[in-house]
Amino acid sequence: MISEFRGFFLRLNGNPWFLISQVFLTFVFTNGIFGHFACRKDLSASGRFEISESTKRIFKNLNSPLFIDAYYSSKVPGEYKVRLDLAKELLNEMTFLGGSKITIRFHDPDTSEEDRKKAIEAGIEPQILEKTERGSAQVKQVFMGITLSIGVKKETLPVVFYAEQIEYLVLSTLRKMIRRPGEAGIGLIQVKGSFSAAPPGPQSGKDTIGIFANQVLKKEYGFVPEIHLDTESIPRELHTLLWIGSGSLSEKATYELDQFLMRGGNLILLAKSMDFRLESPSREEAAGIEGLKAGIAKPSAQIDDWNHIFEFYGFEINTDLVLDLNHSLSIGPLMEVEPGVIGRFPYPAWILAGKQDEMLNEENPYTGPAKSLLLPWVSSITLNSNRQPNVKMRPILQSSLEAEVRRDIVALGEKQIFATPIAGGNQRLTLGALLEGRFQSRFPKKPIDSDSSIFHLSETPKDKTSRILVFGSPYLVSDLLAYPQYMDIYQESNIPFLLNILDTVSGDTDLIQVRSKKSAILGLKPYGNIERIFLSFLNLFGIPLFFSLYIFLKIRARNSLVK
Repeated sequence: MISEFRGFFLRLNGNPWFLISQVFLTFVFTNGIFGHFACRKDLSASGRFEISESTKRIFKNLNSPLFIDAYYSSKVPGEYKVRLDLAKELLNEMTFLGGSKITIRFHDPDTSEEDRKKAIEAGIEPQILEKTERGSAQVKQVFMGITLSIGVKKETLPVVFYAEQIEYLVLSTLRKMIRRPGEAGIGLIQVKGSFSAAPPGPQSGKDTIGIFANQVLKKEYGFVPEIHLDTESIPRELHTLLWIGSGSLSEKATYELDQFLMRGGNLILLAKSMDFRLESPSREEAAGIEGLKAGIAKPSAQIDDWNHIFEFYGFEINTDLVLDLNHSLSIGPLMEVEPGVIGRFPYPAWILAGKQDEMLNEENPYTGPAKSLLLPWVSSITLNSNRQPNVKMRPILQSSLEAEVRRDIVALGEKQIFATPIAGGNQRLTLGALLEGRFQSRFPKKPIDSDSSIFHLSETPKDKTSRILVFGSPYLVSDLLAYPQYMDIYQESNIPFLLNILDTVSGDTDLIQVRSKKSAILGLKPYGNIERIFLSFLNLFGIPLFFSLYIFLKIRARNSLVK
């Protein structure tokens, strides 16, 4: 019986029609199998179109179904279609990763009046795109937004155009939707001398953070309370405090901050040690060194009180400004920098730190994700590890070896700075530091006027870790950087840097990897018709043909052995 079956299959192997049928069936089945998988790999250095592990983890752990309604116009100018097609492809891939927990529904407002009404009701307004054809330009209204629905909550993303930003937009919005009120655990310290967090308006300037506080933080974390230390206590649900600027504290407020650290809190300081004024003749003029009156920087009125508080914890902000000509941003007026060459001179008081000269610590989790960071008017920091023996203190942001320090009274005008040649000190200056461990309280006992119901902690408990991250410039997220000529670096470097730090100290690192993709938006060249046809046939026949060829060679080798 077995020999009969064996003979039958040997006769089939010698039949050419049987071989052809095997090739055909292999072709059909491999196409069917691979058609159900996302067979795409981003091999670029930035990985800008690759779905991150954070996204995969979040989607797998969703407790409620997520519905994505995508409103994309079908009648789109050709120069924009390649972008929108890529955005829709990425949405489909994200949906595939979520399995049954995520449902995506595409709507075309160009062909359905009902879809158009739904889009407008959801807050998605048509965007104006310019269509260029045969030397003429036409204006086209295009819908390209999505809504996210989970449970009874619904959020609208009115413009989702760049594929590089989709993952970040979806994850940040989803995180805000599933987070309970106050769960972010972040507070903003407000005292006399700290930067104003009032909404952007006529009063906005270099000493305000209205855009960051009211637009960035609110979008990322929802409501972030302002803590007025002189008049209120720090809520126990907060684990991270952000202090931008300077200021002095009463004894009671200092004790509140001290005990917050002793409980294992995280304190992020963007310190201001030098005070000055730079006034533009009009707000319509571009901000920057051009059009600004040269100012004189002097030690801040509150810096002595500020240092008196924090020197006990192991650091001081020096009353100086660090200048670095070779690592600075060019923001001066347009002029002839060389014969026949128009450009801008670098401004040494605005340092552009990168990893290439070991200015940003690549191994540290707080600075490692950053590719660059703009430090306007930054002061140096002195660390004193003897103050806190159980705390590790290390620089995470340093100057280059060519940097120079100018102390106490510093002229900020471009001409005044260059009047004295910049001479490097051949040593790295600490511009940002991490202090981490078990801190000792600066209060041996509880002050008389403090809350008697709160237990006094003389040091950080053994099962907890307290952190202080301090940077020598309060202007990392100043409203001054929101002007057009600084907007790119403000949005793509400084804001992600501070948000990554807030997430890292909170133990929430899901968005850190995704944020880096926002700065990797590069031009895309659409394929021509011939290229499209070739790639379509390659996609259709490539993998099946490879497997068919492999099977054919295996069968032929087996038949030759039988003969």
